[in-house]
Amino acid sequence: MRLKSPTNIIDGRLPVQRELPAEKQQRELHPAAVEAVTRYSQVWDENDRLVQENQRLRNDNEMLQRLDKEKTALINDLRQQIIDLQHRAEERLTRSETYHRERLAEADKSKERYLRYAVSINERLRACIDQIHAAHNLALEMAQKKPQQLEEQIDVTVEQLKKPG
Repeated sequence: MRLKSPTNIIDGRLPVQRELPAEKQQRELHPAAVEAVTRYSQVWDENDRLVQENQRLRNDNEMLQRLDKEKTALINDLRQQIIDLQHRAEERLTRSETYHRERLAEADKSKERYLRYAVSINERLRACIDQIHAAHNLALEMAQKKPQQLEEQIDVTVEQLKKPG
């Protein structure tokens, strides 16, 4: 059995294990001493294993912190992209809504113009209908009167039309 013994800790460094000289290894040790040395050696082996595991955990922790920073940056970038996308979509929606509102306003104006035009045509048609109806009635009256009376009536009407006011 090879025994290892630690050196003194200097400057906060971990102890370095040295092998005992061969002549000291040859001597018989008391069983309690062998057990103590074995336990001491196991403690140092366990300490070495724990130091290595601690270093591995530190490396893992640093890697996880870098990964967390990258994920946070990626999430922030995605959030910003979503916000920008929403702003652009709102702007497009606003432009589209404005365009359609303007088109509706133009259609309403055209509709009003058409209705005014239709009303004016309707009024003209009614006036024409009234004039045609009056002309028809006059033609019926003229058909029943004698030509002499008609000439006199036409002359009177022409005179009335020539008078101002």
